[in-house]
Amino acid sequence: MMIAAVAPPGRLGCNLPFTASSAPPAGRLVATGVFKPVERAVRVALLGETESTELVIRAYALDGRRVDAFLDYEYSCGTPSASLRLVFPVKANTVGAAIRAHGNDRVRVVVRMINANGVETTLRRVIRVTA
Repeated sequence: MMIAAVAPPGRLGCNLPFTASSAPPAGRLVATGVFKPVERAVRVALLGETESTELVIRAYALDGRRVDAFLDYEYSCGTPSASLRLVFPVKANTVGAAIRAHGNDRVRVVVRMINANGVETTLRRVIRVTA
């Protein structure tokens, strides 16, 4: 299985142009993520991405507070692969604090996949994040 890594924020890893297609990009998020305390980031896998796309990643606490630390203009890049590791920074005292207090946290992750033609797919999933 090929595993590609994407390290946000910005256009890191965008060596290939985005796919020009009228078909919507496809993929699915796994149900669990891992908190990396040194990087203050969460790693989660995106499986079966079908196109090279811009990935706009947002994460929210279940009460609606935004927990990712991306600026509004920042995005990552995805390439077709069986498993793509997404890493997104989180705000201080959010996910890490919940994990220290309860052993895990649940986070609503939203990933917008946008190809060169502007065709978009939005993936949404509540994931369980552990240390």
